[in-house]
Amino acid sequence: MSRVIRFRVWCVGKKEWEKDEWAICQSGCLVELKSRTHHFLNNQFHIVSQYTGLKDKNGKEIYEGDIIANDIIQHQISWSDKYAKFICMGMSCGIYDDWCKNFEVIGNIYENPELLK
Repeated sequence: MSRVIRFRVWCVGKKEWEKDEWAICQSGCLVELKSRTHHFLNNQFHIVSQYTGLKDKNGKEIYEGDIIANDIIQHQISWSDKYAKFICMGMSCGIYDDWCKNFEVIGNIYENPELLK
């Protein structure tokens, strides 16, 4: 099974997802693929969110920063350097395919921060 590595880019100033496809170079700069324009990654202006490789119960891709929920609980997905895997915030357990099938993406921390309150 091959692993899909995909990113999405949140533009802090515009408060929206960049619509073009992006790649990230080893140097840390973003490359807008359509025009091949290079942008230096600046956490002040752009936030890169990585695809976990997993999908929710509706088949929607789950990205870092997404908020997933079921009837009982909701979780924020984040990357843990300590455990070297994607986890639910505040938990040490990693997320995996069968487990995700019980949840759905209800938003993300950029567009829907009120969901975490």
